[in-house]
Amino acid sequence: MPITDIEKIKKFSQMTGATLPKSIVGPMEKAATPEEARKLGMEFATRQCEDLRQNGVKYFHFYTMNQSRAVTEIVNNLGFTKK
Repeated sequence: MPITDIEKIKKFSQMTGATLPKSIVGPMEKAATPEEARKLGMEFATRQCEDLRQNGVKYFHFYTMNQSRAVTEIVNNLGFTKK
């Protein structure tokens, strides 16, 4: 699930018992604007997917949570779109 809003994802993680890596929470909380925080979330998700792909993962499943634009951005960043 791409992190586009750190406050919303913190509430969601508390409800589900999920943990969030400090390496993404810290920078997102320090972001000057919501757009900057969103950009950090997209970069984090893209790097995570690139790492998974380099380690043999061939298929990805994204929960969009009404954030399909974010998933489209990640898919484009990874070069998965057809030309």
